[in-house]
Amino acid sequence: MRRAWRIAHSDRPGPVHLDLAREVAEDPLSHRVEAFDTAGIARAAACKPQADAIEETLELMGAAKRPILWIGRGALSAYQSGQLKLLVERLGIPVLSTFNAMETAGAFGELSFGVLSRVGTSLTRQILAESDFVLCLGNSLNGVSTKRWTMKIPTFVQVDVRADQLSAIYNPHVSIIADAGAFCDDVVARLDANPLKADWSEWRNACHEMRNSWSDRINQAVNAASGEPISPIALMHLFAKLDMDDGANWSIDASNPGIWAHMLRFRNNARVLRPVNFSNMGFALGSAIGIALADRSKGVVNVLIGDGSMGMSLGELETIKRLRVPVRIFVMNDSSLSNIRQEVTYKFKRNESGFDFTDVRFDKIAEGFGIPAARISKLDELEAQLRSEPDEFPRLYDIVIDRAPSVWTDMV
Repeated sequence: MRRAWRIAHSDRPGPVHLDLAREVAEDPLSHRVEAFDTAGIARAAACKPQADAIEETLELMGAAKRPILWIGRGALSAYQSGQLKLLVERLGIPVLSTFNAMETAGAFGELSFGVLSRVGTSLTRQILAESDFVLCLGNSLNGVSTKRWTMKIPTFVQVDVRADQLSAIYNPHVSIIADAGAFCDDVVARLDANPLKADWSEWRNACHEMRNSWSDRINQAVNAASGEPISPIALMHLFAKLDMDDGANWSIDASNPGIWAHMLRFRNNARVLRPVNFSNMGFALGSAIGIALADRSKGVVNVLIGDGSMGMSLGELETIKRLRVPVRIFVMNDSSLSNIRQEVTYKFKRNESGFDFTDVRFDKIAEGFGIPAARISKLDELEAQLRSEPDEFPRLYDIVIDRAPSVWTDMV
């Protein structure tokens, strides 16, 4: 256990799998085992960047006219510690997040422009396309982030604590093996002592204009999709309108729910659990149970899940009811494995019959488990229910989704 704790807090911090031999799990203990003091377990020292690598990075950035910061999962520990926030404040350049760092999508106020991945949004794709320098912090530039390595990336510096996470496809101008937090600290200290003389105000203003134009297009799309069933774009817009991406807890499933959620600007220490790289259908309900039971003081966990994943996870509803887990479940129900259907239509220009299924009433199934539920096909009805929602959980909303909008062609 001590070794597992040390590993969990080293490198890129994260979970550790413990594989116990059967006899270890079954045999009685010969003595009492006291809980160990985690404060007394030595953690691996942060790997610090070399000073000349920092100077070379700042020289490249200072010469750029349109620099951006693109952060990935490897920078989440620096984000949670506050070190990344200080770096963003000192640099003052636009910030993009990967899907695996979605909880930072709106964390830096006006400097945050959202999530860029293989679909991303037209806003984040445009900002990358117009940039001339990228600082990739804890971002491995994997296939999901770069649309299978087809995105064009200008001059860039890549920072990661693990050498095997540095890109083998793209060719960084500077590769830095360092802990993200240590990198943030050292760059901030360097800038405090000797600030860059670059003026990026014109670039920031240009990015804000891009965002305003993008927001206008979203509003037009929402207004055009005000009927029923509910457009996924309009659904995300409603979540943002109700500030449900502000400081909230979310567990988001694979495929289309995770992609449409690119529209949300998670901020103020919002906690977002999602399957890494869009994989693992059926992830959201189980992870929501874990979040809620780990710390009930954090409040309700919002679950965004597709009908395909929901069908794989129905047994979790019994656990949720029995343990009175405080979750609010939004099922995006269009009677289809939407992401697969849309990808086949987009890439191969053909329709197949294996992606659709009959209309499943998840509201009725939830009620069978004793969980209050409603089926909703109109956006104003959902808004009214959320605004007057009783403070009693768990609760499920079976949302009838318009199946026409595609993440491959209509992702805003």
